[in-house]
Parts: sequence; C-alpha cells; structure tokens
Amino acid sequence: MTLLSKLPTNDLVWGGDWNHSLTGKEHAGSMGGRNHLLEAVLQLGLNVPTTGLSHRGEYCQAIDHIGVPLSWTVEFAKRIDTQGLSDHDAYVIDASAA
Repeated sequence: MTLLSKLPTNDLVWGGDWNHSLTGKEHAGSMGGRNHLLEAVLQLGLNVPTTGLSHRGEYCQAIDHIGVPLSWTVEFAKRIDTQGLSDHDAYVIDASAA
C-alpha cells in the first residue's frame, strides 16, 4: 500500500469517509476494500472506535470512521444526526494520548 509509506508512524489520527463498514454486512464498499482498510489499521496500530456505530438509517454499520493510536484512551464514540445539513452524519470521539 503506497499510502501507508507516506503516513506518520506515531500519533496518527485518521478520520473521514472510508466508504466501508468495518464489521457486519458491506453496503457501500466491497469486502476486498474492507480487508485492505483493516490491514492498514493493523499496520498503523490504530483503534477505530466508530466501528460499532450505525450509519444513518441504522441499516448498516458506520462507513465514516476515526482511527486513533491503540495506546490512546477512548472515553466514547458517537454518531450525531446531521440530516438536512449533509448526506453523512457526524462521528465524534473523546480520546486522549496515554
């Protein structure tokens, strides 16, 4: 993965529209794409606390994610409804470096 070689090796926070659920059925992306993302998360040593959150309409898991270093403490992750503002909801986490 070319992208991985360009990213910082510590204190990386990776957030945005990943277009893939990381668990459950895949509705937006592909299983191959999911597997590549999960491999990148593993190689980068990230925790993705948005994995278990639902997507808007709750018909699948979130496709928008925030990944933080495994060493960080995550207090919470939540989805905020932004209907009327965006076609994606907002995902926020409260995390702190160890």
